[in-house]
Amino acid sequence: MLAKTFVLSALAASAAAQSYNQTFANGMVDWLNKNGFTSLANAITTSIDSPGTINLLNNINGTSKTLLAPTNTAFNGLAANATSNSTLLGDRLSYHLLSGSFPASSFATSPSHTVARTYLNDSSLVTLEGGKTQAVAFNIDGGATRVLNQNTVVTITNTTSYQNLLIQVVDAVIDTPGTITAAFATYNLTALPAVLNQLNFTDALLAARGITVFAPNDEALTKAAASLQGVNQTQIATVVANHVINGTTVYSPSLGQGSLTSAAGSGFSFSTNSSGTFVTSGNATARVVQSDVIVKNGVVHIIDTVLFNNNSNPSAASSAYSAYTSTAGQGGQQTGAVGGPSPTETGPIGGSSSKSAGVAVRLVDQGAVLSAVAVLGGVLSGAALLI
Repeated sequence: MLAKTFVLSALAASAAAQSYNQTFANGMVDWLNKNGFTSLANAITTSIDSPGTINLLNNINGTSKTLLAPTNTAFNGLAANATSNSTLLGDRLSYHLLSGSFPASSFATSPSHTVARTYLNDSSLVTLEGGKTQAVAFNIDGGATRVLNQNTVVTITNTTSYQNLLIQVVDAVIDTPGTITAAFATYNLTALPAVLNQLNFTDALLAARGITVFAPNDEALTKAAASLQGVNQTQIATVVANHVINGTTVYSPSLGQGSLTSAAGSGFSFSTNSSGTFVTSGNATARVVQSDVIVKNGVVHIIDTVLFNNNSNPSAASSAYSAYTSTAGQGGQQTGAVGGPSPTETGPIGGSSSKSAGVAVRLVDQGAVLSAVAVLGGVLSGAALLI
């Protein structure tokens, strides 16, 4: 036990950008060892010089935080390359620390979600607007609290604490979000990616910093194929642009809070009833069949109907994009559940608000998005042949 504490202190002394409380860190690692979380304690000590673990320790004490603590069995299930690379391990650990206290009573019941901000901020893994840290989603389903968007089912199995730190015990190590193309594959979206790949439009999606996509599933595109016949390319381009919010990431708790404008300049409206949550653009309405598919640079909400709205307002689109990007770098680390309407609150904060400034970001400009969408429209006009 003393050896582990010594290792932590010795390595921390030479760690770059060290500013964390070593007394707290040593005490926490000692507590983890004594309470059966030896694998987690070992992961922290072996990755102590990685930016991710330093970031975790810089932020873990002080105000209320929640640590998602994998069991020893959870670590046993990891592949060797998941633990041998200290940088990747540190990044993954930082995704297990939540900003704010999240007791069992704070998680929403399915189909609703609770979205929390983590401390994962490695620019190779997170490219959100304004340098925001990555988010993670939860809900309670069948009495069990789940971490969503995981390759394996991850369940919170117990709750404990260490000083200010609420510890939620999880039965698997949590995966960090991947790219939007990986998300399409995970959720069996094959028609839309096939079209995007033929256009090389995928690169534009991957390059965006802060994007919300209402992605029609395969059935939706099949249903829409007949409606697309005879529609000109400009109209189809507008339809596609009306599925995208460019410049901000809007998670499900923030849908319907404040004004949201598409990349084509149309507004969205939202409603919820016993059948689910619905999004409307123009006269078209779709049901959200899977919300909060969190990806490296934003979020995808899968819908069951194409939003066939060919109305455009370039001025409104440009104004909305400017508003989203101008506020993206304001404010501080979001604390508590993501989902409030005000970007200046210290409690819940909405999807178009902000994280800390100081990180240089390149957002995809509105003209680039519309140009790429116009190309996409040309291919979608032959959607019946592609699906």
